[in-house]
Amino acid sequence: MSKPFIIKNNAQPSTSWSGGETTELFIFPEAAEYSKLNFDFRLSTATVNVKKSVFTPLIGIRRTLIVLKGHLKLEHENHHVIDLGPFDSDSFWGDWKTTSMGRVLNFNIMMGNSTHCQHEVLNLGQSECFNEINSQDFSCFFLFQGDLDTNCGVMTSGDILIVPKEGLCQFEAIADSVIIRILVSLI
Repeated sequence: MSKPFIIKNNAQPSTSWSGGETTELFIFPEAAEYSKLNFDFRLSTATVNVKKSVFTPLIGIRRTLIVLKGHLKLEHENHHVIDLGPFDSDSFWGDWKTTSMGRVLNFNIMMGNSTHCQHEVLNLGQSECFNEINSQDFSCFFLFQGDLDTNCGVMTSGDILIVPKEGLCQFEAIADSVIIRILVSLI
């Protein structure tokens, strides 16, 4: 895995859960399994279609949740309570007892102990460009809205671009676009 590549939204596996649906965008290492929690990091989206739900405990996993659509209240028992709107985020441990209230679409970053991730939201207007040589172990670009012409091909909403270390990332917005950028360092 030395060259950047796109995972199209129709190639991403989705599964149902009691409150909605989750879609795995990328997991590393690629042979890792979410159910075994043996990943360094995992990126996914989830829809929450119920008013209230309790998160599945994920022992040893650090999580960052970013709301894409809707509003969400998270209650982390014995820790903190937070209200999140579009593009707000919260980071917490997967073994905390967490209850959510609100119907949303969210983006999830899950990390094992040997991984550190940072994220930012990029808003590109039509014809705006982005170029970089990745200095992290991975740079990942989830296209939430819009269309991008990249050095790996065209991306549409729901696609994700994975750029390994020292890979070249170039894209131009075909239309106004909202991108979640995740920088990944394997410790």
